[in-house]
Amino acid sequence: AAVEAAVAPAAGVSDALAAVMGGDRSLTVMFGSQTGNAAGLAEQTAKMAADFGLQAKVVDMDEADTSALSAGRLLIITSTWGEGEMPDNAESLWQATNTANPALAGTHFSVCAIGDTSYDEFCKAGVDWNDKLAALGATVVRDIQLCDVDYAPPWKLWVVDALSRIACVDASGNFHETLVEEMLAYGTSSDDDGIVDGDFAPASVVADEMSITLRLFRYDPVGASSGFDSVACALPGHATLQNLLEAVQGDLDGSLAFRRGDGNGTPTTALRANGRIVLADVARLDGLVSDGGTLLLEPLPGLPVIRDLVVDTSRLERQRAEAKPWMRADPRAG
Repeated sequence: AAVEAAVAPAAGVSDALAAVMGGDRSLTVMFGSQTGNAAGLAEQTAKMAADFGLQAKVVDMDEADTSALSAGRLLIITSTWGEGEMPDNAESLWQATNTANPALAGTHFSVCAIGDTSYDEFCKAGVDWNDKLAALGATVVRDIQLCDVDYAPPWKLWVVDALSRIACVDASGNFHETLVEEMLAYGTSSDDDGIVDGDFAPASVVADEMSITLRLFRYDPVGASSGFDSVACALPGHATLQNLLEAVQGDLDGSLAFRRGDGNGTPTTALRANGRIVLADVARLDGLVSDGGTLLLEPLPGLPVIRDLVVDTSRLERQRAEAKPWMRADPRAG
């Protein structure tokens, strides 16, 4: 997917930066994604690239061959599947790359890896790509960024830094590191930071503070012990379950384990609240419990519990990936 052409450098930039921003300004943003998170970040990255004078295109790894890795400027955003495996859409390209071992001396790149610290092979797919590209001669312009399930904050740090650096690669493939600070100032001078949550994001309806009793499921895998903690909480009614869990983790028990989302209804944040399956990053307290009431939080039923509210969803993801379409359309002639 192509984005708008990069704009010409604004007046006031140094002659050196203007020279770097002349000629070819193409950027390939490649993604490996199992659930769509990495794909969404790739689209946002490509949009932001125009602020740094780059012309970005988003490439699905499933639709790429090894020649795409030879792009002069390359950003990779990938998740990790299962126990350190490539996402389904990245596996073919990964195997082809390991077979062909293309020479990538002209490629400058950076990797943003999405993972889950609940698994032993945290961000392994991204680390594997980072190490492989470097071994094939590509130049790292920004160290790999490792992101946990709450991937948005570290991605935001990475994307601005990575774009500032990769935008300092000129049309001849030379990286001008001394211009990175000026490029950063140039690329972030706009009031629009390019990070959006959608075309329309309605304002949150503010609600009064609520006092509730939280009954929270806990599971310790080391001792294989489980039970419930009871906590008295006071939060505004418009707070989400994720806000509540973050408050408990930050103020009472830093060992509490749960999955964070980006505030847009992240599927991996699903849990059971008073018997209802909800997404913790969007479900409001006042929609689940009344002031003075009790809120029971439990992990999703029917799935192995890794720790506390974190469950192993790899089986579901595998079944989803292997599922066949239940309906096939038969277009009418004429």
